[in-house]
Amino acid sequence: MQVLEKFSLVTKFAREATSQLFWETPTNAFSHFERGSSNLSAIDSSQKPRDDVLELPVPPDPLELDKLSLAWGKPRQPPLGLEEWATFLDSEGRVVDSKALRKRIFYGGVEHKLRKEVWEILLGYQSYESTYAEKEYQRSNKKTEYKIIKNQWQGMSDLLSPILFVMEDESESFWCFVALMERLGPNFNRDQNGMHSQLFALSKLVELLDAPLHNYFKQKDCLNYFICFRWILLQFKRELEYDQTMRLWEVLWTHHLSEHLHLYVCIALLKRYRGKIIGEQMEFDTLLKFINELSGHIDIDVTLRDAEALCLCAGENGSACIPPGTPPSLPREDGFLFNSELDDTVL
Repeated sequence: MQVLEKFSLVTKFAREATSQLFWETPTNAFSHFERGSSNLSAIDSSQKPRDDVLELPVPPDPLELDKLSLAWGKPRQPPLGLEEWATFLDSEGRVVDSKALRKRIFYGGVEHKLRKEVWEILLGYQSYESTYAEKEYQRSNKKTEYKIIKNQWQGMSDLLSPILFVMEDESESFWCFVALMERLGPNFNRDQNGMHSQLFALSKLVELLDAPLHNYFKQKDCLNYFICFRWILLQFKRELEYDQTMRLWEVLWTHHLSEHLHLYVCIALLKRYRGKIIGEQMEFDTLLKFINELSGHIDIDVTLRDAEALCLCAGENGSACIPPGTPPSLPREDGFLFNSELDDTVL
């Protein structure tokens, strides 16, 4: 959870900062600071230092800045331009002398049109030794990785929004979200082991509670139960109205009958529409479309009643269908789900 905690601490700041800067041009990117400066000049004169105030003696500066700059400081240079930049590269795009390049940038900076390429290197996103081809390969790989991470965090935002709505406090929302992710975090692992274990358990439960429906899914190559992927990943967040989502979640969080009641909710929905699914001989694509179109048309009270009945009917046989360690995890008896002590590196 350390990665989640650290990422959460900076996400809000990064989002606000980048969204503002990306919409400003290089020439006016800091115009709001200039406006702030002009406002300072309009401060009431009563707040300015008075002439009759007794000034205390100021001790001499042991390092006189003006003289120090003349003796040690070197003149600033024009920013690094495209032509000069090319002299630092070999024919394949490697930086020949990284120390000389950094020294040149130290004394003059970089022209704006060149910053994208140079900043990638200065920040370590690209290596000084990388060729043009290697840099392009790196960009391609990172774009793919970014899409995966982005999708993961977009899903997490679905889980966070109801908590923010209820808690109305950033700190409390954060810690409640951390507690929720202690249960649902495995859903967002890159290897998707958390999701696969739940889908496997769902398959076994459907086989236990409705063998004909399970056999139908087998005939249609739907035994992976990916049709229920979004239901499980986001805990029906996109299927229900906001109030219904919050009501379902608080029921699930009680773990009253089972820590995996959400799987029985899935089965309740599949069984309620089994006649239509089998009767129309839905293939995977048609079935997935039908499942997604249930959004906004689910009666949560009826569904919970059905899920409870299925859970009680399954009993110990149902529990045996679910592999140990399948998310969500059970809360402790003391009610605390996580160690609230942050790693020193987070602060």
